[in-house]
Amino acid sequence: MARRDSHAFLAGITLLALTVGPAAAQDAPRDPARQYPLPTYEENWQFMRDPTRHADPWDAVKYVLLGDNVYASFGGEARESYERFGNGYFGLMPPNPNGYILQRYLFHSDVHFGSHFRICGELNSSFENGRVGGPRPVIDEDKLDLHQAFLEARNCC
Repeated sequence: MARRDSHAFLAGITLLALTVGPAAAQDAPRDPARQYPLPTYEENWQFMRDPTRHADPWDAVKYVLLGDNVYASFGGEARESYERFGNGYFGLMPPNPNGYILQRYLFHSDVHFGSHFRICGELNSSFENGRVGGPRPVIDEDKLDLHQAFLEARNCC
């Protein structure tokens, strides 16, 4: 039961993010520096040192001032997909009960220490719901894993 509750909570947060972000973005003119690139480690929120450029509700997590010239940025994404194997007469048959839902949640953090040092990391959680025989370990379900992490030092020597 707790597993279903946690999935419902994550789905609710995802729905909130999808509805609040676009609605708020329509209120303010688009800042050319405000970009959400893929891969996420290419995000750069240093322009938000200027408080007059805080225009989005997500700015509170995209630029968290930690000290003199030190800031952190947080973010995440959710991916859900329905998987089913078998052609089912190319959609002419009723839906196959052997389908299942795959979910992937990524959470990242990026801490900048001035303009020379940076630590970036991303966590991954993947779940499966409804597969006959249950989830296949590592393929369908990976409850918590370090997806990527690095330390960057530039122009420091």
